[in-house]
Amino acid sequence: MTVEEQSNRGRREEVLMAAAAVFSDKGYRASTIQDIGRELGTTSAALYYYFGSKQEILGELIVRPVRQLREMAAEVARSPLSNREKLGEIVRRHIDMMLKQRDLFTIFLRERVELEPQHAGRLAEMEEEYYRQIRAIIEDAARAGEMRAVNLQMLALGIIGMTNWVLRWHKPDGALGADEIARAYMDILGGGAFKDPPGSAGAAPVPVEAARRRVKRAS
Repeated sequence: MTVEEQSNRGRREEVLMAAAAVFSDKGYRASTIQDIGRELGTTSAALYYYFGSKQEILGELIVRPVRQLREMAAEVARSPLSNREKLGEIVRRHIDMMLKQRDLFTIFLRERVELEPQHAGRLAEMEEEYYRQIRAIIEDAARAGEMRAVNLQMLALGIIGMTNWVLRWHKPDGALGADEIARAYMDILGGGAFKDPPGSAGAAPVPVEAARRRVKRAS
């Protein structure tokens, strides 16, 4: 990659981050290219060198979180964790990503209705892959006899839905972090979807910290 190409890539990233701040604050419809230029300290004309339209910027921003989630889920799936621990780790990392990138995930969840067909189709394909990654782990658990008799499709969609919803109610200055929320969610799932571990009187909480250490060792 040439120096010029590196510079252009860096500038595109700056434009995207400025747009993320503007869209998150004002909403996509109420935002203009001029607003993004002001956020970045440049003219709207300069932005058109990097992106052809506001819609192109939105399309690029919205697929970014799903791309990150797919890469994360693939890494966890390759780890030596148990199926139950894998789901807990995916939930924890998903929440952690959202809380650390609020602007980006807010746009992903709120502004998707503004996507034009070509961008909406791309997003749908990527989301379907993330769903299939989670469902594959659930199916492995079911084949291993670790699951109660539940609808696997609804369980996979439910995990994604309740995890995404954290961004709607979580307060940045609140006491709950990604680890605590993931542990609570997996306790709920453990009581309703997973069978109790052998010799256990009830659903055991997912050892989040231990799972994180095992993933790091395997990475």
